[in-house]
Amino acid sequence: DTKVEMKKLQVEHENVCGRLSELEQEKELMKSSFKKILQESLMTKENVHAQESDGLKQKIEELVSSSQRNEEVLGKLAEENGFLQEELKVQESELVTFQTQSSKKFED
Repeated sequence: DTKVEMKKLQVEHENVCGRLSELEQEKELMKSSFKKILQESLMTKENVHAQESDGLKQKIEELVSSSQRNEEVLGKLAEENGFLQEELKVQESELVTFQTQSSKKFED
């Protein structure tokens, strides 16, 4: 009777051990699967960040380029303004000379 009981316990123990082993294998598979999903998630996240970063870099480069063009245009405008101011001084001087000559002729 005890031997039968021992045999039953031994069989049950082997079944439990077998099931435990199966559960361990499932656990390892799930861990592996989870790691894979996590890695894919991180890679996707990194790709999104990389794309966003590239987009921002491109916008910054465009702004820098635009700023440089604006500085060039401002430089040209300042140069042109300088020429125009010189021209205005010359014309004002010529006007004063003309007015002076005109008034002298008028007096004569």
